[in-house]
Amino acid sequence: KARTGWRTRRSGNGAGRFVKLASLIALPIVVIAIGAAVMREALKEPRMGSNYCTASSTPRHNAAVFIDVSFTTDTSASQDRDLTRALHEAYDTLPANGRLSVFTTANATVGSLPVPVLSVCRPPANEPEQAALGLGSKPAPYLAHQAEEARKAFAASVAALLAQAKDREQIAKDSPILEQVQGISRFRFDGPMKSLIVYTDGLQNSESFQFCQSPGHMPPIALFTQKPAYRFVKPDSFEGVAVHVLLVEFGTLPSKLLPYCTSDEVRRFWPDYFKTNGAASVQFTRLRYGAL
Repeated sequence: KARTGWRTRRSGNGAGRFVKLASLIALPIVVIAIGAAVMREALKEPRMGSNYCTASSTPRHNAAVFIDVSFTTDTSASQDRDLTRALHEAYDTLPANGRLSVFTTANATVGSLPVPVLSVCRPPANEPEQAALGLGSKPAPYLAHQAEEARKAFAASVAALLAQAKDREQIAKDSPILEQVQGISRFRFDGPMKSLIVYTDGLQNSESFQFCQSPGHMPPIALFTQKPAYRFVKPDSFEGVAVHVLLVEFGTLPSKLLPYCTSDEVRRFWPDYFKTNGAASVQFTRLRYGAL
């Protein structure tokens, strides 16, 4: 009887050890399975790119800025500040995950097909913005830190961009404003373009038109659109786009070098041009050389 009992106890301990061993073997499998499930869920969540843009089912809001750098080495400190302020305001007023694309006429980038020199998104800054985009849950401190990090990166990019605009080697030999605006109107944004800021002195100078340098090259818009060369620079419609023209002024026209137009004609032409081509609204701001 004692012997039989001994065998029974040994048999029970062996079964216990087997259960424990099986549990130890199963534990890593369970952990791996849980990790795989978490990974699958993580992969379902859209990943944010280095430009802080995230793929989303929500249509992306696109804002564009066009900087004519054919004259920027001569701009005043106040005009430079105005451009900096306009860029930061354009970024700050983007909805979450909206994209800001900057185009210029710098020598390194100008071409028949415009390419943005800067393209960034404003990431969600709080939990409601994150949730509205269907991007999953993130803690508020993380979102706030990410938004601040993105804004600092944007500020650094703007500073570098403006430094390049002051570089005489980057100054374009001509000023194809109409051609570049046409290209922007046809650019394949990843959502509707909602706003466009144009920073320019307004003095078109290309093989098509030489504003103020050649007689009859900048008549009122109704006559301008009838010119044979206009069909080569006509943009696609700006329907639904809010346009803000920042007109950089250096003095009064006509002048010795620009005898064929007046300052009023230049100020009138660009708002009329965008309205004629379907802009939802046109805001116009003069940036005077000596303004404080």
